[in-house]
Amino acid sequence: MSLTFPSNPTTGTNFVATNNIVYTWTGDRWSATLPLVNTSSYAVEIIGSTGPVGSTGATGPQGIPGTAAAAGGTGATGFIGASGATGATGPQGATGSGATGVQGTTGSTGATGATGPQGYNGSTGATGPTGATGPQGIPGTASFAGGTGATGAKGSTGATGVGIQGGTGATGPAFSGGNIANQVMFQNVTQSTNTLSGAVQVYGGVGVGGNLYVGGIINIASAGAISSSTNILVKSASPFNSSKPSPVSSDNTPNCIIAFISPANFPVINSSNTIVAGWNWYLIQASGAVTGGVNTATISGSPVQITPTPIALNTTSDTMIVNLQDFTNNHFYRITYIQGSPTTNGTTLIERLI
Repeated sequence: MSLTFPSNPTTGTNFVATNNIVYTWTGDRWSATLPLVNTSSYAVEIIGSTGPVGSTGATGPQGIPGTAAAAGGTGATGFIGASGATGATGPQGATGSGATGVQGTTGSTGATGATGPQGYNGSTGATGPTGATGPQGIPGTASFAGGTGATGAKGSTGATGVGIQGGTGATGPAFSGGNIANQVMFQNVTQSTNTLSGAVQVYGGVGVGGNLYVGGIINIASAGAISSSTNILVKSASPFNSSKPSPVSSDNTPNCIIAFISPANFPVINSSNTIVAGWNWYLIQASGAVTGGVNTATISGSPVQITPTPIALNTTSDTMIVNLQDFTNNHFYRITYIQGSPTTNGTTLIERLI
C-alpha cells in the first residue's frame, strides 16, 4: 500500500491516511501508532518520514505494491476538548432621540369667493340626509304677446288634453296666454342665430323651474352684468360608480382640466397643456373624519395628486371636494371625487365657472 502525505505540513498537523491511521507531523517526520489485532505473521510496510519539501526531482519508477495488511481495529474516539468560555456581551449603546420639530403656523383663511349661480341637481348619492327646502323663486312677470308668425303645425292630440291653438296667422288668432298642463312638443327644427330666429321665440324673459338641458351652444348677447365669460356653470361627470380610472374633462379646449380617481384610489388632476394652478381641498371620510389643505403646482400633461402627501380614498363613500383656480387661463373649478362600492369603482364630477 502506498500513502501520499500532504506537502508543506506544519508541526502538529494530523493526516488520516487511506488505511484509516492518523499520522502527525512532528516537525521532521510523520509519526503514527499502528494497532495490532492478532499475532499472525504478516508484513507491515511503514512509509518513512517525509523530509522538508525540496525541489521536485525526476519521477522515479513506481515501486512494487506491498501486500495488503489486515485491516486494523478502529481506535477509540479521542476526548472532545472543552468549549472555550463565552465572551461577555458588550454594553448596549444609548438610544438616540432627535428633538421634535416646531409645528408650523396655520395659514390664514382665504377670503370667501362670490356666491355662484345655483348648480344643477347632482347625481343621487349613497342616501344622504335630506337637505333643507330652498325658498320659492319670485314669480316672473307676464310676457308680452308674441308677434304674428307663420301658422304653426297643429299639435298632436294628447290623451285628455287639448292641442295648442297656433299663433295668429292666416287661419286664427294669436295665443293670449294661460296655463298648459300637458306636455308640449315643437317639431320645427329651425336653428337660432339671434334672439329673433329659431323654432321658438320669446320676447320676454323665460323662467325655468326645473333642469335645463341644451344640446347646442349657449350664446349670451346681453351687454349687461352677465356675459359669456362669467357665471356659466359647466358640468362634466363620470357615470356613477364607474370603473377607475374614468377621466372626465371640463370641456374640449386645449387647457381643460381633466380629473379622475386613480386605480390606487388617489384623486388626480391633469391638463393637456401646461398650466399653473392652486387649490384647496377637504376630505370627508365615511368614518366622519374631515381633513383639508392647500397646494399649488404646475400641471403639464402628467397626472398630479391633489394632496402633497398622498391620501387615498380607501373606503366606500369617502368624498373629496377641491376648489381649483387655473391661474394661467383665469378659470375656476370645483371638482368632486366620490369613492365607489367596491373601491375599484368611483365617481368624478367637474363644475367650471367659465
